[in-house]
Amino acid sequence: MGTWTFDSGSITGTGCTGLSTVNLQGETLTLMKGTMSDLTSTLMSSSFGTCTLNLDVMGTTASATAGQTCMFTVAALGGLQVTFSVSSWTVTTTDGVSMTTAATAMGQGLATGCTLSLTGAGSKHGG
Repeated sequence: MGTWTFDSGSITGTGCTGLSTVNLQGETLTLMKGTMSDLTSTLMSSSFGTCTLNLDVMGTTASATAGQTCMFTVAALGGLQVTFSVSSWTVTTTDGVSMTTAATAMGQGLATGCTLSLTGAGSKHGG
């Protein structure tokens, strides 16, 4: 649990008109004890806004529970709000200090046909 800063990583869109790869370096992911799941994760991206998901933990990996969506306000598209259905989202840490994450999401509505892929690695604030 805590706040993690991305040391590397990106969000890449496939089939997304006007959307280029977004660098995650310096962005944050916060993990907190969940109320409806083991953990709640909040990704803060200057290019996409905030996405909060419920995660369940098994061993050293937390995975998104099924049926969740994120609504992003995409700066590159003039602040257009688009909704993505999360296909997968995992956060893994073996030492509680460094983490890796990977996710995929499919666009809905105006973003139909757009697939987002996220990969990243980061370290915990405050060691």
